[in-house]
Amino acid sequence: MEILNNLLEKRQNEETTASDITYLPSTLGAVQGAITSLAKKKKEWDIEILEDEASDSRIVVIEDALRIKVPVMWWAEFSDLFGGNLYCGKLRLGNYLMEAMEDKHAKIVDQIKPALTLLYESKVFDKLDKAVLLWNSWFKPSKLLRPDVPVAVESKYKDIQRVSSKLKRLYRGDLGNLELLVEACREQQPLNSFEVFKEHDYIYGSRAVSVYEGTPMTFEATLDTSYLMAQSIAVENEDVALEFDDMSGVKVVRNVLFPLGGSFTNEVFRRLKEELENANT
Repeated sequence: MEILNNLLEKRQNEETTASDITYLPSTLGAVQGAITSLAKKKKEWDIEILEDEASDSRIVVIEDALRIKVPVMWWAEFSDLFGGNLYCGKLRLGNYLMEAMEDKHAKIVDQIKPALTLLYESKVFDKLDKAVLLWNSWFKPSKLLRPDVPVAVESKYKDIQRVSSKLKRLYRGDLGNLELLVEACREQQPLNSFEVFKEHDYIYGSRAVSVYEGTPMTFEATLDTSYLMAQSIAVENEDVALEFDDMSGVKVVRNVLFPLGGSFTNEVFRRLKEELENANT
């Protein structure tokens, strides 16, 4: 009975004095910080692995200092940080652990630029690129006006390099958010919760001023944070713009034209050219 009471008391002490933390890709930075703090106190700790079937997790109890809850789906990744053997009853916080975490961080950092490049070369971005090229083929731009975007069409790869470098600086040491960012790029998920991107209303776009028959026009094409494309043409001649009131697939608001189908067509540009020519005859 005395032994049982001692065991229960030990378990209660662990539950009330140990710090709790959950291991996920998004919390790896916090776990790393907690483990680093333990390593400064001593290199070897007694550990116990508890099965938590209710949440399909395992709980790593590190004496009375720390409890790490690890979902089973992330157990192999977590275990690899410690050499793959956590059932020996001892946890040795040596150079291997620090090197493993640093190596994981370096690998994720190296994935940022390729992930962004893959995203910005995907189908929805390519569609916007083609829309810009189509406008340029009909009305050669005389001036480029950068829209509120982190990456512009005309400087795509230069901007990707700049954004990648900035993200590396901003998330230095935050491995969890870096992993989430890379995953979001690969899965084409919204990026507006991440630094750099949340500063902008759009993530990609182009704005160009073209002059035809003496009439300035501003063409804009953008992708918002949900990867939805928007286009518009502001014509500095409201009478010309109003001529499109009867055209299917085009909405007119004062002197601005909007495509109802997402993108302007050759037919719209052909008619715009004709209307501008007629306005000057």
